[in-house]
Amino acid sequence: MKAAEKIIAEIVDRPVAVLMTTAAVLLFGWISLSRLPVTLLPDIAYPTLTVRTEYPDAAPEEVERAITEPIEETLSTIEGVRHIRSTSRPDFSEVVLELRWKTSLDTTAQKVRERLELLQLPEESLKPSVLRFDPDLDPILRLGVTLELPEDPAERSTALGRLRSFCETSLKPELEKALGVAMVSVEGGQMPVALVNLDLPRLSRLGLQPADIVTRIAQSNVNLPGGRVREGRIEYRVRTRHALNTIADVEMLTVAMPDGKTLPLTDLGTVSLGYEERDTLTRLNGKESVEIAIYKEADANIVSVAKEIRAVVSRLESPENADNHSGAGKLKLPAGFSLWILYDAATFVESAISEVQDAALWGAVLAVIVLLVFLRKIYPTAVISIAIPVSIVAVFTPMLLLDVGFNLMSLGGLALGVGMLVDNSIVVMEAIARRRDEGMAPREATIKGTSEVLSAVVASTLTTLAVFGPLVFVEGVAGQIFGDLAATVTFSLIVSLVAAVVLVPALSAREPGSSGPKPHSATLRWAAANYWIHHRSDGILRNRGRGVAGTLVAGIRWAVGFPYVFAMTIVLLAIDGIVGRVVLGTLWWLFRRGSARGSVVQRALAALWRPLDIVFGWLGRGMAAAFAGLLRFSLRAKILVVLLSIAAFVWAVVTSQQLGRELIPEVRQGVVTVELDVGAGSSLDEVAHRVAEVERWLSRTDGKVDTFASTITVAGQRTTTQSRGENEGGGGAVITVTLRDVADEDWLFRMLGEKLADMPGMTAKFSRPALLTFQAPLEVVATGISPELLTDLARTVAHEVEKVPGIDLVHTSIARGFPEYHIEFDRKRLASRGLLARDVAEILRDSVSGEIATALRQGEKRVDVLVRADRSFVESKERLLALPVGRLNGEVVKLMDVATVLPKDGPSEIRRVDGQRAVVVRAVLESDTDLGTAGEQVEQVIRGIPLLAEQQLFVRGQREELDRSLESLQLALGLAIFLVYAVIASTFEAFSAPLVILFSVPLALIGVVLALWWAGLPVSVLVYIGVIMLAGIVVNNAIVLVAAATGDDQAKKQPEEAVMDAAKIRLRPIWMTTLTTVLGLVPMVQSLGDGTEIRAPMAVTVIAGLLFSTVLTLVVVPVVLVIQQKLTRPGRG
Repeated sequence: MKAAEKIIAEIVDRPVAVLMTTAAVLLFGWISLSRLPVTLLPDIAYPTLTVRTEYPDAAPEEVERAITEPIEETLSTIEGVRHIRSTSRPDFSEVVLELRWKTSLDTTAQKVRERLELLQLPEESLKPSVLRFDPDLDPILRLGVTLELPEDPAERSTALGRLRSFCETSLKPELEKALGVAMVSVEGGQMPVALVNLDLPRLSRLGLQPADIVTRIAQSNVNLPGGRVREGRIEYRVRTRHALNTIADVEMLTVAMPDGKTLPLTDLGTVSLGYEERDTLTRLNGKESVEIAIYKEADANIVSVAKEIRAVVSRLESPENADNHSGAGKLKLPAGFSLWILYDAATFVESAISEVQDAALWGAVLAVIVLLVFLRKIYPTAVISIAIPVSIVAVFTPMLLLDVGFNLMSLGGLALGVGMLVDNSIVVMEAIARRRDEGMAPREATIKGTSEVLSAVVASTLTTLAVFGPLVFVEGVAGQIFGDLAATVTFSLIVSLVAAVVLVPALSAREPGSSGPKPHSATLRWAAANYWIHHRSDGILRNRGRGVAGTLVAGIRWAVGFPYVFAMTIVLLAIDGIVGRVVLGTLWWLFRRGSARGSVVQRALAALWRPLDIVFGWLGRGMAAAFAGLLRFSLRAKILVVLLSIAAFVWAVVTSQQLGRELIPEVRQGVVTVELDVGAGSSLDEVAHRVAEVERWLSRTDGKVDTFASTITVAGQRTTTQSRGENEGGGGAVITVTLRDVADEDWLFRMLGEKLADMPGMTAKFSRPALLTFQAPLEVVATGISPELLTDLARTVAHEVEKVPGIDLVHTSIARGFPEYHIEFDRKRLASRGLLARDVAEILRDSVSGEIATALRQGEKRVDVLVRADRSFVESKERLLALPVGRLNGEVVKLMDVATVLPKDGPSEIRRVDGQRAVVVRAVLESDTDLGTAGEQVEQVIRGIPLLAEQQLFVRGQREELDRSLESLQLALGLAIFLVYAVIASTFEAFSAPLVILFSVPLALIGVVLALWWAGLPVSVLVYIGVIMLAGIVVNNAIVLVAAATGDDQAKKQPEEAVMDAAKIRLRPIWMTTLTTVLGLVPMVQSLGDGTEIRAPMAVTVIAGLLFSTVLTLVVVPVVLVIQQKLTRPGRG
């Protein structure tokens, strides 16, 4: 007996060991399943770190010079930094480090902090904070908090203050505790503040400045330790307490005059409790609210973070929490407050993952039906079907070990492999059945048949796995996406190979009703296992119910007698719900051994199956006869077949160059972002009034709009709840609209565009929340030194790009300047009056914007004390010129005496890319325009734009990543084909026969191109991944056919006769393996739920390529094989 036969015999004789090992693998897989993380896609974002630095009251130019540039220079040499981009805005700087793939965020963040500690920044700036997220990305959740607001303005402000205070001091810290949260930002409402409005003329006459009042108030709010005093045996701690807690405490303060006298603070101004001046307000469904945006860390799991946040929201809204008055640390939502989830990216992710799971399950069902139709026997179908659930559940353990989570790619790999998982089992079962038909006993047929095809199934599996070898050469987004899919397919195919050569033989040798000798020891073990499982498991099931353990025991029990019930058990284990339990219970009740009802049901099912069996048999014989006639004709017209194949391949190559290209399809979630701009210089009230017109229209859309949340800002402001460059310029709003039906997105774009066209002075941009990390399909970055010339260049680029066919909208990051008063000092006048420019500038700052002197402590709340000039002294340019800035010889020096005030437009932000000032031109494509074509045209356009020596233009965004990904995927495809050839050549120990087999690859490409061309789909990263997988899949049918035609038993036959015999033998298994794979993928294409845009292209590619290749393989490969045999073995010709 050969070594292979000895191994198979040992497996066949130890069925209990095989089943127990299978059960153990399934148990570990089931446990691993509950621990796998869930995401939409693998982590395809470049790791990013953001350094945010606040520089109060600084203009963008000053922020750039004093903060941004030093930070960029310091961090640019850190290892792993790919790009640096920054934005300098009034009061703060953001520097974003885009790192290379697989760069450790923890290590890099530590290096960044160490460098920042050594950096000398202005004293007025706050300490830089390092955040593990990209501020240009959308938040993963948006929450809205509302309260029924009174009509009275004073009461309304008080209510908005309560709303903001709760969100800022209570809710925000609770949300920040959630694991994986990078930042929580709060916008809207009103913040209470203690206002000290100074009478500047009186202050100046007394020889005082606003800074003196700030110092006096700050020095009066004291709560300091004073050491210890020992008195006898008792030691007392000394603490100085002179805290300011209320407005009355501030009003009672006195201020020392230069002459030594004192005056009450109220003689120098007014003290009152008010609210900060607002530059932002938020509204929910047209009513004022507070909005909270939650950002995740760069490497955090979006679903896990969202679950943590939802848990916080649930605790806030739970009745038990609302009734809790113990103060035991549980946060509760105050009476009258309402909390809304405005947007939750994880909901779409979970829905998309669920769609893939359903598609995979239906694919498995269809694959089993195909097996039943071809085999026309229940038992062999059940034995082969076991490979599907076993291979899927077993793969969860290595996924957990290698940190591969559930996402569209990993689950897509499982769904893709659902039909492929039975291929090896089909080949093994077919070989066993052929030996049985020759008269062998079940055990002998199993051993002989399995050992006969063992090397073939190993080789076919290796060819499929070989295509994943070049994965290490795939760069960019494609490499990140391909990794998880490759891992799941690899694991599942390896497990299916083991199932085909271990589990299938163990069960095939014991078909119910079969006869044949069994070794005595094996018979005893089988009888013992049968007795224990069928009798002892009844008690376990009665005592433990139908939980996971009970279901598993039931599955093992019926696996011994009825393997098809075992296969169904494993599939239903994945559901483990009411449906699964009902079905299993019904099967148990119907098929329990020895019961009369079981015999009746089985006879009824047999009667129903008999006519179907006749029909399927007739169809099978008809298909075999038709194929035999087609093959005979092809063998007579060999030259014609080869020429037609070459012509079809040439057509495919030419047509593929005309197909569009894109990186990853855009995903629709039923959420639309509308960015409104009403122009520079608009006040908050004016902007809010204009935006209210749009909100009223959204509220009257016949229920199509679920919710709409608005964030309204004045010119030059960009709130932290906005993202991706929203509202870059004049005053405006960002409205997030959630639709009830995803299909209404295009309707909203069209109708809202028509509405805004009737509103002069208002412009709009439409976008969707970005689940992926790229800002726009096309970005042209213009860099240079001179801001004016750079702005002109960017406008020229935008004008030229707008002319490109297929470009819908063009936006630039040229932020509209907002009105400013520039104070220009006269040095001679300053010197003649004994003043310094810095001193005057500080007086202006203290008078106009004010300065926080201290804070009142009211329990857990903090109320800032803001000292500033009374608004009546700074309400116009003339009043500003009349501000007192010093004294000379007893006379008040006014600002007009030492400076002039000029109105100008100042930049609202300054962007930099890799150390240079930059302007970004973003292009939005029309729905029927592909990224590749548009990108090539844009590149051609910008090459014709004249540049100065210091200016540069280059393309970024998805276009840059597309070129990089496709280039590496083309290399991977070539290497994959070579590895497949190497495996086949090693198996056949020949060079020419593997070339015949490789003919199936270009035949598959014909089908792929035809399908893409007919459906109007562009070539994307997902399509390329499907093509690479096809290279390893389609050769399997050719391997089976060529192996059968060139075997030892065909050596004496003429090539035509050998090919005809091989085709007749292998026709059924070839079509079975093809249809199980194809039908396993059909639900991936047919499903119209969330995430269809991502999963459909790869499924279409594999389906079309495999079907077309199979049809042509059964015709073209035999023809080429005959030609090859006659050329290499003339004696057979």
